[in-house]
Amino acid sequence: LRFFKEKNIAISTSLDGTREIHNCCRKLHNGSGSYDLIIENIKKAQSFLGKDSVSALLTVTPYNLNSLRDAIDEYISFGFPYIFIRELNPFGFAYESNDLYYSNDEFIGAYHDALKYIIELNKNGLFFSEAYATILLSRILTPFSTGFVDLQSPTGAGISGLVYDINGDVFISDEARMLYRTKGDKRFCIGTVEQTRKKVFSNPDYVKIIEKSIIDTYPGCAWCVYKPYCGSDPVRNFSTQNDIIGHRPTNDFCKKQYALFDILFSFLEKSKDNQDVFWSWITGRSFEEVRSFSIDRSAGN
Repeated sequence: LRFFKEKNIAISTSLDGTREIHNCCRKLHNGSGSYDLIIENIKKAQSFLGKDSVSALLTVTPYNLNSLRDAIDEYISFGFPYIFIRELNPFGFAYESNDLYYSNDEFIGAYHDALKYIIELNKNGLFFSEAYATILLSRILTPFSTGFVDLQSPTGAGISGLVYDINGDVFISDEARMLYRTKGDKRFCIGTVEQTRKKVFSNPDYVKIIEKSIIDTYPGCAWCVYKPYCGSDPVRNFSTQNDIIGHRPTNDFCKKQYALFDILFSFLEKSKDNQDVFWSWITGRSFEEVRSFSIDRSAGN
């Protein structure tokens, strides 16, 4: 922790909900759950580094799919200002387990309910956001890029971030590293730490990945109404469809993104209060402050 503080390094960990829910999947080598240890270390890190330097991610599994409201309350109890609700990605050993399967529609339904709950919490005076919705809303409502890797065209994998494996291999994303770990496929490894930056980024295979990750050239994406807010994920496409471009009509990521954009626009259209909540997330201001500004502006002040 002293090293992290000296180097200004932030920490992110996994927290999937209440003790019972978290311990279903997050087990120690001796078979016991990791919840108590995780919470102890989160509190220790928050105390030493400050709460702004410690965050957590929630992975949706069948164990917490229908209890996301409880997970939200858990995050609030530990002083987290937001929650990042993410589906189980199609990488690694977890995705290969039939016990962890759920449909895209089930995830969208659970996410919609969780977002509705979070919005109501904000209207009642608590500042708390959903991180992925904030990223999407920033792209929808502002001209600024969020830098989020999965929502860039060409892909942000490699450009906006790299992952170094423990042996020095350089991968374009953590998902690319997991693909190698689980399937032995190193197509998304673009160099090693011994090589210069120029050598790594001029890797011919990486150049081809960039060339094939511009969504304006993808059938389906090119004329999609949500294209300005979306991006390309060649690693995910390859992992699920054995092709870095993929097939839009059967692409789960594409279906999920489209549904999430539909949800956000439906909330935006429903009420001015919803819009003010979303603006509070983007700007980091309270709902009351944003609403007061909106009222003053509408009154011509």
